[in-house]
Amino acid sequence: MKDIAGKGKTVIAIVHQPSTDIFNVFDRIYLLAAGREVYQGATKDLYDYFKKIGKEIPAYTNPADQLIKLMHAKEKPDPEDIKMQNELFESYDANIRSAIKADIKEVSDKAPKIDSAVMKSFRASSFTLQFEQLLIRAFRNMIRNTTFTRVRVGQIIILGVLLDILFWNKESYSYEDVKDKNGAFFFICTSQFMLSIQSVLLTCITLFVCYPVVPLERGLFLREQSNRMYGVLPYYLTKTFVELPFQLFMPLLFSLIIYWAIHFRNSGECYFLFRMHNLI
Repeated sequence: MKDIAGKGKTVIAIVHQPSTDIFNVFDRIYLLAAGREVYQGATKDLYDYFKKIGKEIPAYTNPADQLIKLMHAKEKPDPEDIKMQNELFESYDANIRSAIKADIKEVSDKAPKIDSAVMKSFRASSFTLQFEQLLIRAFRNMIRNTTFTRVRVGQIIILGVLLDILFWNKESYSYEDVKDKNGAFFFICTSQFMLSIQSVLLTCITLFVCYPVVPLERGLFLREQSNRMYGVLPYYLTKTFVELPFQLFMPLLFSLIIYWAIHFRNSGECYFLFRMHNLI
């Protein structure tokens, strides 16, 4: 990281209790306690600063350990911890904050002005690249989440077997069997509809598919989309593409389980119509 920084790149790293050698490698450090600033500036100036405010770091000790002792508060802080932190916060406000604000203003004034409309429309990559990378990530997530896939397949198989038991071998064209087949058709339509919307309150529904994205990926999507890593359209399309194989396979599996068991008309044309109806 030091070599990267030496090439003109900005390196920001978070460290917790580093060794003295690693601590001294950093050019600048930013110390926080309870979400508030304690120190911000050059590492070499840190020792003089804490000596100035009466919190001198002892010689021949690990500065990171000493700083954590100064800034750390227990889960239920006692009055001494609170007093120590308040003193550190007040020292920062009195000695450092104004200088940091001046540095920020100086850098901001020198930076080229960019029209807000341009920044609003700015994307880090093209639509094609966004779609490609999101599609790869979506397929990887689908492959890794085998439990969800097994549950979906299991639901279809169990529902198909239950329908077979209820409407087994209605081969005649008597009034009772025709009425039972009408009931089977209604049950099939209802069950397929309910399977597709069973998680409406927890899912995001597209024109073709229903997939559990809101509870699992909502935070990730909002963060990445607000950072303009990708747009809504490529994300929407990748989710649709990933789910299409399931939406084609599940109705096929369901129809194979129930069609001949219930003894619907034994012809390719009728099965094709049933298959398309089930798919839709």
